[in-house]
Amino acid sequence: MIQLPVSAWGVLLVFLAQGGAARRSMTLVLWWGGALLIVSLILGGLVLALRRKFFSGGGDESQNFSLQELRRMNNAGEISDEEFETLRARVIAELGGATEDGETDSRDRPNRSGA
Repeated sequence: MIQLPVSAWGVLLVFLAQGGAARRSMTLVLWWGGALLIVSLILGGLVLALRRKFFSGGGDESQNFSLQELRRMNNAGEISDEEFETLRARVIAELGGATEDGETDSRDRPNRSGA
């Protein structure tokens, strides 16, 4: 007796060769397998879309201040003059607006005359 290795294609060929009930059951298996594959792909795409929506922009956006916002915070006393100068220098450096000697526009300095 010759023994052949059993594979998925071999099983499929046996079912198709038998006909009748075996062929109908194999058709149902293929339909349900295809439906399961499609549902899995849709759910996987949904999970990827939700992850992209909720976990995008991994940077800390709370430290992105404009110079105007920094001036307002300094004038209101929310940050000290030292903190203002440090943050102002960081913002200007990120924007590429500082000169080589560190000079910046005088509008960047806080005006506390009215406070």
